[in-house]
Amino acid sequence: MTLCEGEFFLITLKKAIISSIAITTSFAGAYLFCHSTPERVIRSDLFFEGHIIGAFNTDVYKGGVDLQYGQFYVCRNPAIGPDHYTLIEKNGLWYINLNGTGGG
Repeated sequence: MTLCEGEFFLITLKKAIISSIAITTSFAGAYLFCHSTPERVIRSDLFFEGHIIGAFNTDVYKGGVDLQYGQFYVCRNPAIGPDHYTLIEKNGLWYINLNGTGGG
């Protein structure tokens, strides 16, 4: 029994749709996971800046408070990344404020 051209096209189309839904769901889940807490945002930034092992080994803690930028977050390992991070919370997700992040 062989598949005709139309049946082959439908099977291929179904596989493509399922694959694209799975990939989109995976990226959306990873994005939401990486931006859910200040620590995860900072670790994600360190990871994508090339500090793959350091992103998982360093401790992230709250630093001082600045009147202009708010709460500082600092990595315990000074050799990687900026000296401090400031973050912005929008719609329940955290993002790095590049204007208040510095040093390093």
